This record gives sequence, structure tokens and C-alpha cells, in this order.
Amino acid sequence: MSKVRLLFAPENTGFADTLASALALSGYDASTDDDPAAAALVVWSQSSAVSKPILSAARSALARRVLVPVALGKTPPPPSFEHLWPMDLAGWNGRPDDPRWKFVLDELELATRRGVRSEERRVGKECRSRWSPYH
Repeated sequence: MSKVRLLFAPENTGFADTLASALALSGYDASTDDDPAAAALVVWSQSSAVSKPILSAARSALARRVLVPVALGKTPPPPSFEHLWPMDLAGWNGRPDDPRWKFVLDELELATRRGVRSEERRVGKECRSRWSPYH
């Protein structure tokens, strides 16, 4: 089960709970802690787009190529995320057969694969450098 970090503003807690339930049904472990996760799912809203902690965590996930953005309505992404347009989940009630949710799950699958591969490369480099006779 891959861990997905949820990034959202406090006023989106109800929607984040729906996301967490749907993620669990799809085999993901949703989390809000700062521990490393295979992917990050950010809910862009007026508040989250200006929240320094959310922006920082989203930038970190973007740098690892594991960020999946969603929005509630036509909320545009913040300036540094304009190239990664969010899937609008306004009106989504947690139904797993919604095509928009299926798209988000496909994006999460790709992101978690990238996240696992980047972690394997990082650990591999650490092991090679630790045991290399040439360092």
C-alpha cells in the first residue's frame, strides 16, 4: 500500500476526508503527516494557494515529480504551479466510478511509481557511496 500525503487548507477538511476514504478504497494509505510519502495530493483552494506550509510541501513533491493537484471549482493553481493544472473535483461525492476520480487515480499511480524509483535511486547511491572503496 503506497502512502499518499494529503495537502489541504483547514476549510477543505471535509473534502479531504472524502479523498482519504476514496484513496483507502483504492488501496492507498492517506496521510497528513510530514513523513515521506510515495506521492502528494494537493487540494488547491484560495487558502491553500497562499499557505506557506502547503506551498513548501507541494514544491518538495513537485521537485520529486510526485505531485498530483486537484481543485474544488475553477481555482487556478498558484503561480509556481501553473504548468500543472489541477483536476476539478467540484461536485465529486467520493464515487469511485467518476471519470475525474479515475484520472486522479491514474496520475497517482504514475506519481507513486516515480516516487518509489527516485527513492530506490537515492538509497542505491547511499549504499554505493558507503561501501565503495573509491571514496
